[in-house]
Amino acid sequence: MAQTWCIVSDDGDATRTLAERLLADRHRVAVITRDTAPFALLVNDYADSILPVEVAHPDLLSLTDAVWSIEESFDTVDVIALVGEPREGGSVDGAAGFFTGSWPEAHVALVAPPARV
Repeated sequence: MAQTWCIVSDDGDATRTLAERLLADRHRVAVITRDTAPFALLVNDYADSILPVEVAHPDLLSLTDAVWSIEESFDTVDVIALVGEPREGGSVDGAAGFFTGSWPEAHVALVAPPARV
């Protein structure tokens, strides 16, 4: 069954790889990131199944606008994927609380980016 994923990350490479795999498996994907340019080709290939949302400064207003945009396109989110290294007080931990408050029924997946060689 297809799900709606919301990927939250500043790691464009890892996020693009994850989004591409999910889209190939026919899931819908929203991506909240500082730079949406790496997702342009995915938008061309998958059209309305992907929604990149650029948030330059992750303050409350910007994140609330991002959630609103995602809900306008996809209604709800089934899985929140936080890509990055979890650290106390860091953006990944803070994002988990904000987004689970927005989508309390969603599962949360912490995704560590691949090690860079």
